[in-house]
Amino acid sequence: MVKQVKQLLQKTIKLPVSNATTREKLSKLDRLTTRLTYGVMLFLDRIIENNITTIKKAEEFRKEIEEITGLPSAFAQACRDKALWMYKSYKKQHKEWSKKVSKLEKAVERCREKHKRKKLKHKLYRLKKREPSLPSVNRKIPVMFDVRVGSIEFSYSAKEFKLWMRISTLEKHKRILIPLHSYAYAENHLKTWRIKSFQLVWRSKLKQYEVHVVVEKEVTCKPRQVVGIDLGLKRLVAAYVSEDSRAILVEKSEHKQFFIQMRKLNNRISKLQRLGKIKALKKLRRKRKNFATDFRRKLAVEIAKLFDNAVVFIGLPKNIRTDKHYKGSGNKKLRKCINHWAFREFAVVLQTELLEHGNIAIIVNEHGSTHRCSVCGSKKVQINDREFLCLSCGNRDDRDVNASKNILKFGVAKLAKVLVRAGGAVNHPELWMMRLKPQNTETPCASGE
Repeated sequence: MVKQVKQLLQKTIKLPVSNATTREKLSKLDRLTTRLTYGVMLFLDRIIENNITTIKKAEEFRKEIEEITGLPSAFAQACRDKALWMYKSYKKQHKEWSKKVSKLEKAVERCREKHKRKKLKHKLYRLKKREPSLPSVNRKIPVMFDVRVGSIEFSYSAKEFKLWMRISTLEKHKRILIPLHSYAYAENHLKTWRIKSFQLVWRSKLKQYEVHVVVEKEVTCKPRQVVGIDLGLKRLVAAYVSEDSRAILVEKSEHKQFFIQMRKLNNRISKLQRLGKIKALKKLRRKRKNFATDFRRKLAVEIAKLFDNAVVFIGLPKNIRTDKHYKGSGNKKLRKCINHWAFREFAVVLQTELLEHGNIAIIVNEHGSTHRCSVCGSKKVQINDREFLCLSCGNRDDRDVNASKNILKFGVAKLAKVLVRAGGAVNHPELWMMRLKPQNTETPCASGE
């Protein structure tokens, strides 16, 4: 019997603060956000100085910072959590960077070929220049608020505004109501999903405040199929469904108009860069970003509709830009293509859409999926454009379909480790479901369903 699988889905809803907000209220928001930024800065200085990574140790400085800033306890705790998150993120990035540096240094020492050694040294030099820097505060920093300091409320009596933010000020026992611009998508999510927290963000370019509300809901499904998805450039998506040995391929040529329009926008941006027209350049870059974001979202919705009650593993080409295709690495054309396609952003959007359509979606690292046989696991392979041949077992397959099968295997292995740590398979699909079936080589891969 297949058990129910549960996964938490979170979204951020952006609500602009209305221009009808009085100057008095806006000045109170200015004072509050400035004081909060100062609190984050003070916490960050002490956290960095003492190399603190736990809430218990950071809490020792809270009373002192409350006295300096005059912030209430709940606001001071929000500043502490933000500063701690910033420093822990830096520590994580620096740890990954250090591992890469030590690995490259060992490779340089072992290498005896002069030409190859020179290439590795250049790569090491570029990597050392990308060392993560310590977090700093040079603008207004938004912090997360909970129910102790504010809430997002509906008003059915107000004539113009349906949504309002009720938030505490620096004055004791005083809260103010801020009108927010709403829209149908936001209202639907705020009514049906659980509001977890929100933050007040100052948009310096637009010169206005925005309220970013984090909403969440639990997605449950009874898995009937397991899917591996490989993201690429020539083929935007290659999916393999293990239950019926079916491959779904989304070719770049199917969305030719989007890429033609993107090329035109890139050429216009290049021309404006040469002419030094900064204002027009900023406007056009924003247009390109919105155009690409809209396309990725629509493509993700299109793919998500193909699956129902499925466990989907999405392969993410992690560090593809920094490891191989960084500036000065040689292949300029390929580097340009890779940098113009946002793999991580698309993977996250696809994961969200799959969850909303009643599936379970997990992002996994796809490293090694292309140059590995999905049947025997051998790395002795031959790849000729889209064709894949294993020299060990003779397996012939489509290159992207083989990669999606490997991603499925990586995802199953990752899920199995989680189950072992959890001590059982409670609320998870049974692992027998996830055994790969050999693909029917007589049936050609379909480009859709």
